[in-house]
Amino acid sequence: MGTYVGTREADGVRLTLTAAPGGNRGGTLTSENWPTGSFHKSQPGKAFTGSGAWEVEDARPPTRRSLLRLQFEDPAEVTSGDTLDKLSIGIDAERIFVYDDTDPDVCPAFRLQRQTD
Repeated sequence: MGTYVGTREADGVRLTLTAAPGGNRGGTLTSENWPTGSFHKSQPGKAFTGSGAWEVEDARPPTRRSLLRLQFEDPAEVTSGDTLDKLSIGIDAERIFVYDDTDPDVCPAFRLQRQTD
């Protein structure tokens, strides 16, 4: 939960996660400047501002990292599956990141860091 601000390839991107009442494993989201496009085949496409829902998927082998799943309501490029909708969650002693790379040994270029108050 909280607000995550992008760095590197995610510069200018903002993601706000709000928990559903009584929980912290899912809720609603709002995004600003979220890019469309295939991250594995080409550069990100045009950006949009939108909303939707999020949930945390428990860690599974082989990465043993929990995943943040995003479900956007619009636009058409997103609902057809043409955007980034799954991020790995990284936590250390000082910060929380969400990023587009399930390999923790690779420094991800698309990442967002949780903002502290």
